[in-house]
Order: sequence, then structure tokens, then C-alpha cells
Amino acid sequence: MESPDGDIEILSLLAASANDVIWKMAVTGEITYVSPSVERMRGITPEEAMAQPLDEIMTPESTALTLQYFTDLYAALAEGRELPPTYWGEREYYCKDGSTVWTEVYVIPRYDNTGAMVEILGVTRDASDRKRQERLLQEAQDQAAAARVEAERERATKVERERIARDLHDDLLQTLAAVRADIATLGLTSGNHDAAMSSLERSKDDLGQALDAARRLVTGLRPKAFDDQGLGSALDALAIEFTARTGVACDVTCDEMPDVMPAEFECLYRVAQEALANVAKHAQASSVQIALSRPQPDRLVLRVADNGTGLDTLRADTPGDGIGIIGMRERVQMVGGAIRIEGRPGGGTTVEAQVPVAA
Repeated sequence: MESPDGDIEILSLLAASANDVIWKMAVTGEITYVSPSVERMRGITPEEAMAQPLDEIMTPESTALTLQYFTDLYAALAEGRELPPTYWGEREYYCKDGSTVWTEVYVIPRYDNTGAMVEILGVTRDASDRKRQERLLQEAQDQAAAARVEAERERATKVERERIARDLHDDLLQTLAAVRADIATLGLTSGNHDAAMSSLERSKDDLGQALDAARRLVTGLRPKAFDDQGLGSALDALAIEFTARTGVACDVTCDEMPDVMPAEFECLYRVAQEALANVAKHAQASSVQIALSRPQPDRLVLRVADNGTGLDTLRADTPGDGIGIIGMRERVQMVGGAIRIEGRPGGGTTVEAQVPVAA
């Protein structure tokens, strides 16, 4: 059986060969033992380490944490409160060359059989590599977060540019095109004073609308009709204006339904607006039917059908279609819906948009 002196010798050998710094402290706060590995960690001898006051061992922040630990420890002992068997914390130690090293410190108070604390054992482990890895990981996370922010900024810029392009097309350019069409008819109505004046009045009104559209584009506001009317009423007004301008009959049917959210409202209104603009420019139709229905509680369907010359459906479904059709598709997709455009030569064209709504 080994003698106590033999046990102490074995423990001393283990402490001397360990990478961690093993230390002991008396209840009075005096450091009574520091293992030789302190020289590898901090560049000082065990004797130098035992002679240092706490504020020369650790940085001010770590010193404050350590003092708080011992204050709490002695207060708990004085009050007879039970303490955790061990303590773990991170501390930043000074090295002999003036640098610092981050460590993990494990503290184990030792008690006699009466419950009185007789000494404090400690193990200090170099945490430099872990802290370095944590810093590198944090830097990588920060870079990834910055990249995500930049990507989101670019996406937002792209979305805003697309919005401006759609609004230019749907509001300003369409209104200016209507003005041009009215002015072009003046030559045909030169012998009819009343018709010419009516065309000029429409042009005047349209130019006012174009100015309003330009102001809305700058300020980001929705068209006034979106605030003053429900979707059904807004479609009625759009149909009346279309018939007055083109002479093409346009009927609207609309199911009873609760208020539509602004995004879905604008989407379906713009689809109807673009579909009617295409009828006026290309279809040579004599009538148009607009139908707004709610076949399911969570779905709205807008259908615009004309009896004109018909659209080449294959061409309408290709990436090279015009900005109007692209705009319709983008608007519907942005609210989670779907759009279908069908036509056949001599058989007219149908535009059908379905969008989800709150049930």
C-alpha cells in the first residue's frame, strides 16, 4: 500500500506534466501552490505566480468577476447556504510579455468533516484556440449576415424597379397612349365640331390623369380609385371609361364579397386594366365581358373575355411577350396567385387570374 508521501509525490508528478495549470488557495486568499505548467501558459514561474496579487494575474474585468465569486462564496458560507460543488468561468490572464490569454477556470472548494472550508482547488485551462475559433465563427456569421442584408437590399431594389416599370406602364403610359389615340381621331372628326370638342375634352382629362399618375409614382401612392371604391365599383368605373373611349361594349358582373385586401385589389384591378388596354390596341372586338367571382371562400377569380381576333396563346406564354403581359404575370405571382391567357384566331381572348384571399 502506498504511503501518503507516495500519493503526494504521484499527484505532484501528474500536476507537473499536465498542460492545465493546477493551483491551490488558502481560505485567507493566499495562493499556496501553482503547477509548473503556468510557465508554458503565462511565461512566469510558479513562484512568481504565487507572489502576484489578483490584479496582476487577471485583467480588470476578470478580476471583478473573481472577486464577486469569492464574495458570494464567503457570504453563502456565513449564512449556512448550500453551494454548488464546483464553479466554472472564463477569465483573461496576463502573460509576462504583456499579452493576455483566455482561460477556462474550474474552482472546487474543499471542506472538512464539520463542513468548514479548508482550501480551494483550481484548474486553469488555456482556451485560446476555442476563443479563436469562436471569433472566426462569429466573423463568418457576421459576413454571412452582411451578405444576406446586401442580397435583400439588391432584391428590394429590383422589386422597386419592377414596381416602377409596372406603374409606368399601367398608369402613365396607358393614359398617354389614350391621349395620343384621341388626338389621332381629331383628323377624322374635323367636320364634326361636337365630336372634336369631345375628343379634346377627353384628352384634357387624360392629361390630368397622367399628371396624377406621375405624382403617385413619385410618392408611391395607390390610384385614388383604390381608396374610394370597392373592387367591384372600381371595375365598373374602368369598364365605363373603356367604353366611352373605344366604343366597345364592356359589361361587368361581380359576386357579393367582403372587402378585398389592398394587394389583391390592386393586382386584379391592374390585370383588368391591362387586359382592356390589349383589347383596345389589338383585338378589334365589339364586346368585352368582365366577371369577378368567388368560387371558393379563399379564392377570387377575375375573368376578362373579348370576342375579337384572338391572341396567339403560345406566343403569350413565352418569355418574350410584352411588358403588359409580363406585368400581369408578375403582379399575380406576387400575391401567390395564377394567371391563364387563352386565345384562338377569330375566337377572342380570355384572361383569367386567380388569387388567394382570406376566408
